[in-house]
Amino acid sequence: MGKKLIAGLKALEQKFHCVDDVRGMGLFLGLELINADGSEASEICSYVKNRMRDHRILIGSEGPKDNILKIRPPLTIDDESVEMILESLGQILAELD
Repeated sequence: MGKKLIAGLKALEQKFHCVDDVRGMGLFLGLELINADGSEASEICSYVKNRMRDHRILIGSEGPKDNILKIRPPLTIDDESVEMILESLGQILAELD
């Protein structure tokens, strides 16, 4: 499931300019968000976290500028749940464009 989740996040990285980097291993992943000028996007990160909560998905953040989404789903996550995370995250990032 970790490979599927990171592949989906990398696809979002290609689609949305505010996603600068996807990194991590297994089911411990980070999604770095940036502004159009390349600076750390703390506000975007906060918005995405709150909107994901609206979709009943809890995501944290970290980093010196609090601009990295920290994605740590349960180890028992299934295919349907991975798709739900990716679909919800894609919809929310599309709201920012």
